This record gives sequence, structure tokens and C-alpha cells, in this order.
Amino acid sequence: MGLMKINKRGYQLLSAYWFVILAIIAGAIISGALLFYSNVADVRGSEADILSGKIIDCVIKGGIVNQEFVDGNFDILQECKINFEEGLPEFADEEQYYIQLKILNFDTGVEIRKQEIGRIDFEQKCLDQELKGKIEKTFPQCKRKSVYSIDSQGSKYLIKVLTAVRKTEKNV
Repeated sequence: MGLMKINKRGYQLLSAYWFVILAIIAGAIISGALLFYSNVADVRGSEADILSGKIIDCVIKGGIVNQEFVDGNFDILQECKINFEEGLPEFADEEQYYIQLKILNFDTGVEIRKQEIGRIDFEQKCLDQELKGKIEKTFPQCKRKSVYSIDSQGSKYLIKVLTAVRKTEKNV
């Protein structure tokens, strides 16, 4: 019995393909990670939508508007359990939210009550964006909702909510 000769050319050829396959796999993993982490998720619009929905649910229970809100004895932040504190030092100097809540007589359109909380200048920035039809990255994301409701005596009301969330440093 003699020693068998091994063909080393096939082994070298297989080795070259192995490195090419490893390079393709490494490139796919790196490009996938870069694509995933390079996209910024801007959730300000969703946050404004959730905030306005929470306010409406708090002001109207079972289709009946809270009479304390109509009378003006209603603190939105306390009654709706809304906390605007971020707890982050970069947001300590300026407010990042705005809420405007209006109640109007449904039949006449006369404003009965208006309550604003947060940065008042956000209302104008929301109007500017609506007129332009374009959302600016440095401006707050805004959400408007209107709801029809009645009170316990059957009076009809139109309740309008405008919420704005800025937090551009955190989301954009």
C-alpha cells in the first residue's frame, strides 16, 4: 500500500470560494445593520394623536361631556393624569407640548370655553404648517380633533382639541 496523492488545487479553489462567501455574508450583515439603525422613527405625530385621544376620553365619558369642564372647574393635567415632565436635562428649559381645548355651542358656534396649556406659540406654528401643507422638521407635529357631545341636560357641544408635540432633539 502506498500513500495516496492529494490534489491540492481543488482545496485551494474551495478556499477562495469560502472567503468570497464569508465576504458576502459579512457585507450583508453590515449593510442590514446600517439600514436598520440609520432610519429615525419620528413618533411625534403619533404621540400628538394619542394625547388628543386621551384628552377627549377624559373630557367626554359615555358620550356625555364633563359638566365641570363646561363650567370651567376642570384642570386638564390633573383630571386626565397627563404629565409633561420629561425628566431629561435637555428638555428642562423649554416646554415640548401644547394643548388647546375649546368647547363651542353646537347650534350657534359661540365659544363657551377655551383652555390652553404649554407653549402658546405652537398654535401659530401648527397653522403655518397647515397653510403650507408641509411638515417642517424643526416645528412641532400637530393633531386636531373635533367631537360632538351633549351634557346631562341635553345641550349640544362641539369640542375641538389641538395638540402639538415638539421634541425635535429626541425624535428627528
